[in-house]
Amino acid sequence: MKYICSIFLFLGYLNAYAQINQPKLVVQLVVDQLRGDLIYKHQQQFANGGFNYLLSHAIDYHNTHHPHANTTTCAGHATVATGSFPALHGVINNEWYDRKSQQMVYCMEDLKTNILNTPHTRIPTPGRSPKNLYASTLSDEIILSQKGRAFGVSLKDRSAITLAGHAGKAFWFDTTNGGFITSTYYYSQYPQWVKNWNKNYHPQDYDWNLSRSKIEYQNANSPVFHHEDELFGQTFPHHITQSPNPEYFKALSRSPKADQLTAEFAEQLLTEERLGQSVGKTDYLGISFSGVDAIGHQFGPNSLESEDNLLELDKTLAHLLATIDKQVGLNNTLIVLTADHGVNDGPTYLKAHHIIEINPIDIPKMEQYIRTVLKKQYKLPEQTLMSITPPYIYLDHKLINQHKLKLSEVKHALAQALTLRPGIFKAYALPITDIEKDWLSSKVNTMYYPERSGDIYLIPPPNQSYGKKSPDRVAHGSPWQYDSYVPLLFVHPDFKAQRIFRPTYTTDIAPTLSAVLVMKNPSAAVGQPLPEVVSAFN
Repeated sequence: MKYICSIFLFLGYLNAYAQINQPKLVVQLVVDQLRGDLIYKHQQQFANGGFNYLLSHAIDYHNTHHPHANTTTCAGHATVATGSFPALHGVINNEWYDRKSQQMVYCMEDLKTNILNTPHTRIPTPGRSPKNLYASTLSDEIILSQKGRAFGVSLKDRSAITLAGHAGKAFWFDTTNGGFITSTYYYSQYPQWVKNWNKNYHPQDYDWNLSRSKIEYQNANSPVFHHEDELFGQTFPHHITQSPNPEYFKALSRSPKADQLTAEFAEQLLTEERLGQSVGKTDYLGISFSGVDAIGHQFGPNSLESEDNLLELDKTLAHLLATIDKQVGLNNTLIVLTADHGVNDGPTYLKAHHIIEINPIDIPKMEQYIRTVLKKQYKLPEQTLMSITPPYIYLDHKLINQHKLKLSEVKHALAQALTLRPGIFKAYALPITDIEKDWLSSKVNTMYYPERSGDIYLIPPPNQSYGKKSPDRVAHGSPWQYDSYVPLLFVHPDFKAQRIFRPTYTTDIAPTLSAVLVMKNPSAAVGQPLPEVVSAFN
């Protein structure tokens, strides 16, 4: 009987829409730090052409989460791009500790490449490439299947590179010098249109003012979030000054102008590269907007700043969608909107609502505690602890072996001791093999990549402030629901808007798009095609 029901359900999917032609263009929009509820919170304030256009033509998966524990930008973008998780694609964090060099490694670091200079280059920046991403991406598979071409654009290098994959082309904003750049991994020289764009880009000082009367904002009475950058301003107006100094570009990244520049460049790329114009082909354009993240870290998602930025991003999206419609036709385009992670509410906002915030871990004190435990219980020297790089703790395996100790025993004993410490919800010895996996431990296990992961994984309590840059800095990176919850919209003008509440995951995105394009999945993909989307095209 259940098989008959399944058949009828599938036929229902098939009849839900008129069959839609294969898209000529896939546009993947990733909004950095856009928690899954934020679009809906501000929906009534948006105009019709941006977020509301997307929502009105969306198959909206309203219960979507990242399946991994370390909800950071590089890991999240890599998961979206590959349909996999860090234990398989290898990107476990924005940076990680390397045991061999005993140094930190940035996720997109590639010192064998160079950044191509622009007219704005004054201070050299290190080379970048996807060499640390060990699984293929959707964009790679589009190119390998000879379906079309692929590009990634973002303010952040790690966002653009992960979306572009190994075979595509990536451009990102030079937050040190200005202009959009790439590395010798992708090009020996810039295409002429990029040269022209950079030549015509002239950074200018400006003030970021509220775009509406203050009484029109939901967050008008939210507590002011204090930070250390007095020049930028604690409240409106915020000052983006000292162009083209690096401090200018730092301030620029925390304003709506950041996403406007990203969209302008992406629109130029769309036009100049003639994406979506080849007969029988499907091109890919991944665009990651970084402003929500930078502003969210500085002020929190419940601030006036975050709200005004979302209203401005709505306008930016409307212009982008109009450009896509003009160049390719929205009817020829499949748009996907998601995020790389969510975010917690800011400490001042939580405090105003009587929600207890746990103080961040004191790393020096933890180092001393770990060394004491290892010496007292196993007579291991201080250097056995190689690094604490939250959420990972790295131990020296050679030293442990030299003392004729079992690594697994030392790891489990230390994890047990740390779990009893205040400020730590749970410490796991990696990999997790000897317990029944609940949802939390399963998330942690997706973070175990032997070459890069530490020996122990630390879980903070809910609402713990990381406090890395200031006591009040808003953070993400935990496995808790507020950090893993993201929007997931598949958008086409022929889609009838519907909201689906069954559990879905960001790992489902790439397999869904692969199924739509009738090609193989990315190499390490673990997600499943979403039938509501696939049935509309096949």
